[in-house]
Amino acid sequence: MSCDWDVYCRTCDSYMGLSDWNQALDAVRELIAHAPDWVKIWALNQELYHLGLHMERGGRAVCLEFFHEHASHDLVARNEYGRTDGTCGKTWKCHACNEPHRCNRPEGHTGECGLLEPGEPQLD
Repeated sequence: MSCDWDVYCRTCDSYMGLSDWNQALDAVRELIAHAPDWVKIWALNQELYHLGLHMERGGRAVCLEFFHEHASHDLVARNEYGRTDGTCGKTWKCHACNEPHRCNRPEGHTGECGLLEPGEPQLD
């Protein structure tokens, strides 16, 4: 099954906008792991070179400016179906609002699916 992945900022609730990164979870994880390096490269380019930096994977562009704009934010990989890397991701129905949601508890959690309660530790 097709499953595109993107860089997601939990702090701002925004996506980088990677296009057609199908089955590329490991590559998106690597992008995020090197986020501080992308910020330095972007800043150095702005300060010294003013080049039109372009980075891509398989013809699909990566926006280095996104890493600069979200430098101190909580970045994670999230797929086109709304599942965040490292979370359960199963769909569950809320008894209060009667709407479906994605479980954001850690993969392999015990108990029912749901949303993390206030004070519960967020995933690393």
